[in-house]
Amino acid sequence: MDKIKQLLLVLLLVSFTSISLFAQNFNEKLLVKYDAESLTQMQQNNSGEFELVNYFVDKGCYFVDMPDKPIEYYELEKIDPVTGESDFSFDFNEFDFDNFNPLEYNCVFDQSRSNYYKVGNTGKLLIVLSRSDMENKIENEKRVLQNK
Repeated sequence: MDKIKQLLLVLLLVSFTSISLFAQNFNEKLLVKYDAESLTQMQQNNSGEFELVNYFVDKGCYFVDMPDKPIEYYELEKIDPVTGESDFSFDFNEFDFDNFNPLEYNCVFDQSRSNYYKVGNTGKLLIVLSRSDMENKIENEKRVLQNK
């Protein structure tokens, strides 16, 4: 019986370790919205979408100073990942700029136009690239890598 318990314990540890390592293969920002299984399925069945969401969380948006001219924008809101509700008590600060993950906010990208989000009272504007702009940038990066 002891050998069976030891074997089960070892198998359990190996399972947890492989699951943990498996989840670590993905961009941590993606794990806010997706679990490792759905990311694996996306990577295998829809690699273009997988590349797009990876690009979105790392390079698909950026901050600029709020322009002087009027611009159509949304208010940037922090979203509770469990409930999906806006967290109105959240106050954006410098740390949030450095570790920004658009999946934790109400950021979305459109097919052909960029979206703009006012970042509270910081004087900053978040620009979220359009889907077509991100896809073009992904293809350009691939070409550059192929030519090296």
